[in-house]
Amino acid sequence: MLEINHKNIKAFIHLIKNQKTLFLIDNRHENLNQAKDTFRETEDEVCDNIMEWCAKYTDIQTALCQTRKELFTEATKLTDNRLPGSTTFLFRVGYN
Repeated sequence: MLEINHKNIKAFIHLIKNQKTLFLIDNRHENLNQAKDTFRETEDEVCDNIMEWCAKYTDIQTALCQTRKELFTEATKLTDNRLPGSTTFLFRVGYN
């Protein structure tokens, strides 16, 4: 079974490749390109950075959640708490 953070990163990459129009709205792709320069190095940190960035855009959050469910149907229930907007996610990044 893939690690939770690895699944989030894979789903985000899949989303970028397959739903490019979400990232063209309001130049989000430029915002993401600038944000990536501040992303940290470990997989956990990169995942947190991606989730923080996605939290700004509810349509991207929704699409990411759906993409994760489609790619990793067997583990969806176990890993939903790492998606933006969940209590666990908010606690981990210091929003609570």
